[in-house]
Amino acid sequence: YDTYGITLRLRDGTLARNQEAIDLFSNFLFGYDASTFRTLLADTTTNVAAGKPVSSTQTAIGGNAVQILVDSSAKTVIFSISKQKS
Repeated sequence: YDTYGITLRLRDGTLARNQEAIDLFSNFLFGYDASTFRTLLADTTTNVAAGKPVSSTQTAIGGNAVQILVDSSAKTVIFSISKQKS
């Protein structure tokens, strides 16, 4: 299967420590659409970290389906990425 995931437990400094790895991962998976994914990731994690209500969603970026699962109480965000069926 062409399925990948990113799990972020939002603690102080988590994104800063892992930003380079997230950028490399998103560049590999999304290519030209990597900036769209990084914007989605930043918006979602910023809202969850701030305690704002965020619902789990699904979207398409390039040829990939991106499912976002949010556990606001644990401040955890899971991005599940899979190739869309042609």
